[in-house]
Amino acid sequence: LAAGFCCNCPESPETVQRDLRELGPTTLLAPPRIWENMLTSVQLRSADATPLKRWVFERSRAVAERAEILRSDGKPVPAGLRLLCALAEFFVCRPIRDQLGLLRARWCYTGGAPLGPETFRFFRAFGVNLKQVYGSTEVTALVSIQPDGEANPTTVGKPCPGIEVKIGDRGEVLIRGAGVFKGYFKAPDATREVIDADGWFRSGDAGFVDPRGHLVIIDRAKDVGAMPDGTPFAPQF
Repeated sequence: LAAGFCCNCPESPETVQRDLRELGPTTLLAPPRIWENMLTSVQLRSADATPLKRWVFERSRAVAERAEILRSDGKPVPAGLRLLCALAEFFVCRPIRDQLGLLRARWCYTGGAPLGPETFRFFRAFGVNLKQVYGSTEVTALVSIQPDGEANPTTVGKPCPGIEVKIGDRGEVLIRGAGVFKGYFKAPDATREVIDADGWFRSGDAGFVDPRGHLVIIDRAKDVGAMPDGTPFAPQF
């Protein structure tokens, strides 16, 4: 409504890939399960292909991922590798994006749960601008997002403008801003448990802010324990 674009939702989880090919979206927001399913479908098609096509696919994937790792580390991509990437883009990466319905996609986001580094790097390497976001209903959805040039599988990006984030007791992520809700409907006791007198919302997630200012979510706060020396320990992380 604010920017003037058309929103679409898949008919069902089973039809997501068909719907993507039909719509060809410019922006896509999907949970990790959808991205993992798309990667699995690509891998299955590769496994069923002829030996030559499988070899071309694997070589192109290796070249593209090597270049993506260099870019994510802030290192230059050698000229020879750039040439191989151009060939991989023409013969493999672009056709696969087309088959997945992501040829026109300019921004792609994932959130709601951790996305495996291998899946994240696969789509980034194949030319999909996939980035991780973090948020919750109580803060009007979005809290942080990764800038285009700082996509990383281990973080959920930098806080959005107008949103404050700090780390509280036991490493819990606290959020404050104009988008934080006023409270749960007809549940004042539940509201007081999650919003303090200064307006900080207790997310229930444990995390930390890395040296670049990116928020890292490690687990639910209630699941985080401590080592004998006091160091936080998150089983999931």
